[in-house]
Amino acid sequence: MSSHSSSYIFTPETFDLPYISIPDRLKELADEHPDREAMICWSTDGQRKSITYSELNTRSEMFAKGLATFGLKRNSVIAVTNTNCTEWLICTFGSQMAGLIPLHISLANFSAGEIVSLLNGIGSCTAIVMEPSNIKVCNEFIETFNKGTESSISTQVPTLGQIYFMNSTDEKYMTTQEICNIGSLSRLPLPQISLMTYVAFS
Repeated sequence: MSSHSSSYIFTPETFDLPYISIPDRLKELADEHPDREAMICWSTDGQRKSITYSELNTRSEMFAKGLATFGLKRNSVIAVTNTNCTEWLICTFGSQMAGLIPLHISLANFSAGEIVSLLNGIGSCTAIVMEPSNIKVCNEFIETFNKGTESSISTQVPTLGQIYFMNSTDEKYMTTQEICNIGSLSRLPLPQISLMTYVAFS
């Protein structure tokens, strides 16, 4: 008997995994369970907020089309700061629907200088979506910009062309909802996402 048969990693059962892209799987879930809550979160003041699969799919598609109107190219990287909110899911799925590669970073674990180094190390990051929960790091990061060219907002990160906020009261920066609003009016087609990435949702 193979030594693997007595290992905890051995299992005789077989099951099928859906060979499907993440955006297509989200659309399936939205069709199958439109009113089921995909995410539930609570704010620090005790407010409950949720989003259904149908809402998540619709708003993610709107976000993707909004990004497309800004000329973000397929296979380029968009940095998305990690936070427990529905906007984070919309930004993540919407970026994938637009053919972009979301790079998740935590403002709790990085200084502004480290974010600059990380984005330069990636080399093709063209946009970043920030969540102002750590406003100190956000402001320090923005202070590194020193805009010097028409195509880049930062001399420190030359590939970076756009910065957005998940939520913000600062009118200088576009929010997730505002990008969704733009996308809702767009007739631009979204790219066909290949099956290079597979996922199984429970």
